[in-house]
Amino acid sequence: MEADTAKAAGSTDGTTTVLNLMFRPASIAVVGVSASVDAGRMRYANQVLANLVASDFSGLVMPVGPRLSAPGTYTDVSLLPAPADMAFLAVPADRVAAAVKDCARAGIRFVVVGTAGFTETASAEGAAHLAALRSVANETGVRVVGPVSSGFYNVTDGISVGYNPSNSARLRPGAIAVFGHSGAFLDPLPLLVQIGGGGLSLLCASGLEVDVSVLDLAEYGLTDPHTRVIGLVLEAVPDGAHLRRLALAAAQAGKTIVVLKTGTSTRGAELAVAHSSRLAGDNNSYDEFFRACGIAVTRTLESFAAAACLLERYGPCTGALASVINSGAGASLLADRAQDRGVPVATLSPEARDRLAGLRRFAYTNAPPNNPIDLGVMNQGEEARKEILSALSEDPGVGILLGVALFPDDPTLLSFAASLDAGRTADRKPFIMLCPAGLASGARGELEKGGVPLISGTDDCMQAIAALLAQSNASTWSDDGQPRDATIAQSVLAAVGARSVLTEAESLRVLAECGLPTVPTRVCDDEESVVAAASELGWPVVVKGIEEGTAHKTERGLVHLDLADLDSVKQAYAALGRGQVLVQRQVKPRVEAIVGFVASQQTGPMLVAGLGGIYAEQLHDTCLWAVPASRQAVRTRLVESTLGRIITSARWPREDTADMVVDALMSVQDAAGALGSRVTAIDVNPLVLGDDGVVAVDALVTLRAQ
Repeated sequence: MEADTAKAAGSTDGTTTVLNLMFRPASIAVVGVSASVDAGRMRYANQVLANLVASDFSGLVMPVGPRLSAPGTYTDVSLLPAPADMAFLAVPADRVAAAVKDCARAGIRFVVVGTAGFTETASAEGAAHLAALRSVANETGVRVVGPVSSGFYNVTDGISVGYNPSNSARLRPGAIAVFGHSGAFLDPLPLLVQIGGGGLSLLCASGLEVDVSVLDLAEYGLTDPHTRVIGLVLEAVPDGAHLRRLALAAAQAGKTIVVLKTGTSTRGAELAVAHSSRLAGDNNSYDEFFRACGIAVTRTLESFAAAACLLERYGPCTGALASVINSGAGASLLADRAQDRGVPVATLSPEARDRLAGLRRFAYTNAPPNNPIDLGVMNQGEEARKEILSALSEDPGVGILLGVALFPDDPTLLSFAASLDAGRTADRKPFIMLCPAGLASGARGELEKGGVPLISGTDDCMQAIAALLAQSNASTWSDDGQPRDATIAQSVLAAVGARSVLTEAESLRVLAECGLPTVPTRVCDDEESVVAAASELGWPVVVKGIEEGTAHKTERGLVHLDLADLDSVKQAYAALGRGQVLVQRQVKPRVEAIVGFVASQQTGPMLVAGLGGIYAEQLHDTCLWAVPASRQAVRTRLVESTLGRIITSARWPREDTADMVVDALMSVQDAAGALGSRVTAIDVNPLVLGDDGVVAVDALVTLRAQ
């Protein structure tokens, strides 16, 4: 129990401290070494040992294997002359738990488990092996990286403990730390980083994370004085709140985080009850989470490496992009790709446009030059190129400059890049060269010598540029919501007991308490009360059946619309079985919207908005905001969406509808706060938008089971 308590307490600072035993050990035991390099599954230990011995590690290396007999080798960890700071284990999966227990008895506090054969095999046997390993780790307090970890490489100090091909290489040291779940997937990155002109400080695969997580490794990177960029290759986000804290700490420490997110799909969202959960259960939610945190997100290994290298070279940037290219069509393509990746294209200042207008070769138009700049219509020669570059780099709205060489020996762009030192301003704004067809070796060497980073893929380049700007686009974590009296929310929670879904009436009541306009609703138990409610509310009305456990009533035939007289109301009530029903005034919409909230372990709490009704999940056009979201952040993203463009168009009847939708989202955020940790999703679908404003006519609140 003491070990469990210590491990829990050490899940942040304690884990960071103990990771020094792995990354900077004084002694290392390699367990599972064979006397023969052809010993099947044990060959990994021999490879680890060979890489370690060939590295710059100057401490004590202690090979351990049952058949070893050479001097300086040991048949069991109990025979080591002193406890190793860490051990690498490469023993069969059914022996790993016992091997960790042996390490604990020998005083070894940290192990890396390279063995496979656990839950990745999708077998009961593998699951049992993982459970046994977790139990022993908790019992003994031994910290564990893995299992199925390929090891690590402390490139700064030249300490290689792993079996991947990259562990056998001499890597260029630098300021980029890369951590991920899959060791095999990490292996190409050192070469890609080197090609991009960067260097690594740390490299480690967390494997199946029975103990130490990839976020624990990232936290260690934040404390490492040699690391400025932390690259994370994530198959999942194990703890969104932890990653959010790391992003804030990184910004405060002058460091940046870049992510390559793999394995995101919509399959898990299909199992969600609320529309809001399904709408948030795809790449959009991860993208919004990363954006709000100021974390750069990429889609390929190539863009990930390029982004890390640019961040190592320049650090986080602000401003917008200015580009030069020898093609009008190419300029249009650059603008398109920039928009696709969220890279702002600079609107040039009047001063810059005047300077560039005087450099045009042709006077066929009086229109000022546009960004991206087509160099084909500009004056040629070194002095003109210097002036073009100077005009762009001195524009206060320009933060990054991009040149595009369309063919390997493009003379205009190469000489343009050669003018950098003379043309750039003192603030040394980043200049990047995009070379879709590659560069001749001589030209590449000249540019590299001049410190110009080269990227070959257009989309990879835009993703990398977006990474430079990610931290400047982070959300301000402030809550503009007004304090609400949560009496109703808490009384509803007390009444629902163990239920995981609130009724529509309960959901609307909680939301109304938090300021959301809701349609007048009556809960009726017999025909007399149904008729009375309809007469009171006014025609037409809607009658909805109540069926416990049913989240979506339309699919079950429980909604009767357009009831304009007493006879139709009575018929609807009879068709619903004469049980308890809801009666509501029918509201005529111009547009139906959905607003909601979803709580996710991976990305944390999110607000959701989009077109509602049948369009909610078909158009895949929604906005998401990481909670707590400010009114300004909500409005800015909303008006850029399809829904926002509709309700802010000149033909929409009310100018204040967008503000009303923002109010509705802030009310949903307040309701989530009032319901507390039990709420998993809030779904207002539809939120009717019309001539009279906005009103919620249906709502669903789902709760965490108790």
